[in-house]
Amino acid sequence: MMLSPVGKSTNFPPEFECDGFYSTKYDIWLMGLLLLQIICKTHISSKTALQIVKGLKEKNPKYTGSIVLSEECENLMGQFLEPNPDNRINATEALRHKWLLN
Repeated sequence: MMLSPVGKSTNFPPEFECDGFYSTKYDIWLMGLLLLQIICKTHISSKTALQIVKGLKEKNPKYTGSIVLSEECENLMGQFLEPNPDNRINATEALRHKWLLN
């Protein structure tokens, strides 16, 4: 069982700054961040990822630039990168998400 995170501090989810402990919701955050990095083909920090998700929700190109995602992918990304870990999707829910089933 892991009790502490591994990786760059720029990838830590928002709750880690406050609580400083590891949970499975930490892994979900990293999955979303990794998925976003793969789609965008570049390194993206947690801070930038939050701005991108906010921009996607608001349809604001100031934050998203040229990033274009399908509605299903955008929905999953928002659930992976939900700032509040209590509202973040879990692994079982993620595996049942429409975007992953297509």
